Parts: sequence; C-alpha cells; structure tokens
Amino acid sequence: TSALAGRHIWLMNADGSGKVQLTSDPRYRDERPVWSSDGLSLLFARFDTEGQASLWMVSAAGGVPGGPCFGPMPATACPASRHME
Repeated sequence: TSALAGRHIWLMNADGSGKVQLTSDPRYRDERPVWSSDGLSLLFARFDTEGQASLWMVSAAGGVPGGPCFGPMPATACPASRHME
C-alpha cells in the first residue's frame, strides 16, 4: 500500500513552486496524465491494488476525479470527457 499512496497527480510551475495535488485517494495509484485539448482537465490511468487500470478525469482547477471512463460513451458518461480530442 505504501507504493500506492505515493503515486498521485500534481500540478506545479516549471520551477517547482505552486504545487497543487489533484488526486489523493490512497486506494489507487494514479499515473500517466494527459492534458485535454482545452487545458482544463487531465485524463489519467488509475490502478487498483490488483493492478487493474481504469481511466479517470480531473479538473486542472482541482476537485473530485470523475470516472471510470471506458468504451464508447456519451460525453456525459465521464466528467469533462467532451473536452478530450
């Protein structure tokens, strides 16, 4: 579990200042963030303790991540999914 607790999504300035943690759920390991085309949110992979991955979205402004996002879906199925291109 300690390895899971250490992998979360953060934003910061290029010089390392202004750190903002976007994900923090200790039950998951969050990796591989990708910016939405409008720069307002991030799509990322969330791994559970069994190594199963799912895709989630989080606003770059912070808030609760939405997901999981998978397969063909309407834009409303995953928060902010309409912003991904």
